[in-house]
Amino acid sequence: SSVLLPPLVPTFTRTRAGNDNNNRSNSKKNRIYRIKVGNKTISSIKPCRKWEWAAFTTSARSDGQEFRHWVRAGLEYPDYPYARFDIHLDHINYTDEEYSNYLQHKTWTKSDTDRLMELARVLELRWVVIYDRWISTSFCYNDSCDNNHYYKIE
Repeated sequence: SSVLLPPLVPTFTRTRAGNDNNNRSNSKKNRIYRIKVGNKTISSIKPCRKWEWAAFTTSARSDGQEFRHWVRAGLEYPDYPYARFDIHLDHINYTDEEYSNYLQHKTWTKSDTDRLMELARVLELRWVVIYDRWISTSFCYNDSCDNNHYYKIE
């Protein structure tokens, strides 16, 4: 069964819980309200969650920089949750002998291949950006503007 998603803008439907129509002497503090936000109902007697401004470091950075953000009180992360998305490539190295035996190409020079490998490492295989850097600084060969040569080397 599919779950209905709440609207983009919360719609507040306020209903009064309990039967205090007969007793008008209750102050506003004693009234219990339920507010519906999307598919969720929030009661006025339920306490709100506690949040705190906490410091954190991330294993994705090597400099040990400390940052701060809002987290629920009492929650401690061993590592920043988004550090797992910080993935780096293993640098591909080759010697002159390996290049001459296995990697030579009729339209690619060794300096072009080295430059492609360096751009791929620095820009982490973001091919649109690599293409932009490649054609902005040099003449682009017919087949050198794509990533085929990189994957042939790998």
